[in-house]
Amino acid sequence: MDSLQTKERKYYVYRFLNKDNIIIYAGRTIDLYKRFLQHNHLNNNISKIEYIECDSEAEMAWKEIYYINLYYNDLSTNISDVYHGGQMTDIGLDDNWRKYKYQYRQENKEVGTLEKYNKYVVEVPNCDYKSLIHIIEHEKLNEIGKDKYAITQKWFNDHRYDGLVDKLRKSVMNFFRNLTPKGNSNSTHNNLWTTYEEFREDIKDKGFGRDFVCLSKDSEKDYSDRIYLAYWANNFYPTTTKNNFEMTENQYALTEL
Repeated sequence: MDSLQTKERKYYVYRFLNKDNIIIYAGRTIDLYKRFLQHNHLNNNISKIEYIECDSEAEMAWKEIYYINLYYNDLSTNISDVYHGGQMTDIGLDDNWRKYKYQYRQENKEVGTLEKYNKYVVEVPNCDYKSLIHIIEHEKLNEIGKDKYAITQKWFNDHRYDGLVDKLRKSVMNFFRNLTPKGNSNSTHNNLWTTYEEFREDIKDKGFGRDFVCLSKDSEKDYSDRIYLAYWANNFYPTTTKNNFEMTENQYALTEL
């Protein structure tokens, strides 16, 4: 696998090709590997992945739109970014598309979930974790997440620059600062927040950066003294997997928390 993970932020436009060498998807990201893992609905159709590296976020943004329209066909899924029916003139950009070597293992996710399933569903712990979780019902603050597919990886990408992601950030920080006891920026030790790693910088707020916990892996820190968690993610998982264990939506949500 290419070593593309560095501290310096990089900007990429990528494209997926199927077995017939037809480009079926184009997009942008600052983290190639994590972005590819989020395209579960396309992995069975991908035979090759290519990418270009851009010099700035602005270049990444306009090139993504350009290539989405240039490659538009019946297989395209991000049609909300297609203009005039996808009739884009090829302006002959001399971009150097490089092949990305990746190893996608869907079973890795299932193995991790199976371990959680055994721990929290089969071998139920003595502690009743469910009774410790209290979901805050606030009509105005929760309004942005009413749609079934809100706050998914695709939702973050689709609304990264139209104000909705920023609206989500303000709503959660409003909750932390104004609706929790001692929730102001000088007393954030009660709070935690999590989301998809690639969007962390988009929604990090002043005074809350150190309270981030990674969504995709276990933390070595002890957060047992924390009270409030903002869970900025909407994950889906099949109720039946090829490992032949069944999990309800509530059980999966509990194992994730």
